Amino acid sequence: MDTDPLSLRLSMPRSISLFDNFASAGPRIITSLAVCISMAIMGARAGLAGEIYIEDDDEILKTYEFICDGKIKLAHARVSKLLRDHKDNIHLLNLKAYIEVYLNNFKQAELDSDKVLQQDPDNVGALARRGYARLNLGRYKEGIADLDKLLEQVPEDYPNLLNRSKAHQLLGHKMEAARDYQLASRYLLVTDVSLSPTKEKLLERLKEINDCIDDDPKDPYLFLARSKCFYRLKKYDNAIADASMALLKDPAVACRARFQRAKVYLRRGNAKKAIEDLTFVIGKKPKIADWNFFAMCPDNPKLKKWRRRIVKLPDVYVERARAYSKEGSYPKAIADCNTALSMEKYNLDALLVRGGAYDAQKKFQEAANDYKTAVRISNNRKDTVYMLTRSLQKLNQVSSGRTDLLVSLTASLQDQGRHQEALNTVTKLLKTNPKDKSLYKAKIRSLLVLKRPWSAVTDADKLIKLDPKDADSYILRAEAETQLKEYKNAITDLTMAMKVGGGIRARKARAEVYKKQGRNDLYESEMKLIRLKK
Repeated sequence: MDTDPLSLRLSMPRSISLFDNFASAGPRIITSLAVCISMAIMGARAGLAGEIYIEDDDEILKTYEFICDGKIKLAHARVSKLLRDHKDNIHLLNLKAYIEVYLNNFKQAELDSDKVLQQDPDNVGALARRGYARLNLGRYKEGIADLDKLLEQVPEDYPNLLNRSKAHQLLGHKMEAARDYQLASRYLLVTDVSLSPTKEKLLERLKEINDCIDDDPKDPYLFLARSKCFYRLKKYDNAIADASMALLKDPAVACRARFQRAKVYLRRGNAKKAIEDLTFVIGKKPKIADWNFFAMCPDNPKLKKWRRRIVKLPDVYVERARAYSKEGSYPKAIADCNTALSMEKYNLDALLVRGGAYDAQKKFQEAANDYKTAVRISNNRKDTVYMLTRSLQKLNQVSSGRTDLLVSLTASLQDQGRHQEALNTVTKLLKTNPKDKSLYKAKIRSLLVLKRPWSAVTDADKLIKLDPKDADSYILRAEAETQLKEYKNAITDLTMAMKVGGGIRARKARAEVYKKQGRNDLYESEMKLIRLKK
């Protein structure tokens, strides 16, 4: 699913505070609906910010950790360093702009957002961040123009409605300020449903929504909010009914309502109905089909920092592909995923759904290739690694690209500390491919990580019998012998590895064995030769 940044903050500088004296300075045109929600807004829930680069990317997750820990300067240094090598990357620029806003460096935030908008003029996060920066720089009309463009795409974005409301107020536009404030109040509950962490909190939100519907039974967004609430509470019939009601109340929310209803139909197992709704949404070609807030710092619920996930047209194709797969219409599912990937090259969900469709068709190589790509771009997320593992276990014959797949699998599992799973997978594959050298090497590496050197030596012996001139085999056996402190045997194997083409790798390994033996003179001699070779 595509992800876009959110440019909001816990509190704004005094120059444009969202809530400073708003009730007294602003106009008093607030409906009963706004009254029933306004106290929730006036609590400790002003704007905030966040975004996703690649969902589980270590660098980005570490940056989030710094932000959540209040180490903003460290976060700034990290993202600035990443930008040296990826200076035009939209996600990194958006993240840096967010941090600049956090540090009150509004001019730099504006410049970073400009770079994003040059590449993607409709980027929601960059529009929100640049608009916010311009408001803080006192350029209210320019800031409002950015927020106008953002709110055309996401009309129910209540924090940015509040930002625009305050800007209008400062310009003396009382009617516009009141309008935006009322709308923000109305749309708050949609966000509250997304962020409610427990069943108890969801039930509280449900009561609030019901009270507001009693006051204003014509508002479609209240029914959408209640549909999402019912969905999370697993009351699927109610969720479908409310999404349908929102559609009846206002055809303008058709894409949001039908996308929401399709998700519930899929959960209920009614793929046919889901396909009907998703086909309608695709026909409308919306820039944004749906969106939700998520907590940036889930381990610390007291920190009101959010990020936003945007559902765009490629993601709707992926949802329809899921529905086709549930029907068993795998060619249609693959076609929809192909369309999504043509729009967005690295759509993770499209790769996973297409991989599953290939898997169901017993096209295991194609499935494994999709899972391999998914593992790479998701930074070894557990579910993608599992799918790759499962697919590889069905590959009973050696095929092109097999070595790459195995390396990807074992590296992915080992990166997560799941060394035993890597070993189990390779062991199963060896039963049907007992002469595959790449499998033996992968198995030995896993055994070495698990500190099982005797087993590693046994498998290395088999590997050397398969190919006595493979330098890697001797290097791997030497590593196992080193773990066993059989240094003499390790040196013999590394010397042989050098003879059959192991080169500088084998010499470096032999130098380390000498060092472990305490033979520093030989270690220094080897290192000198290595330096000369370079």
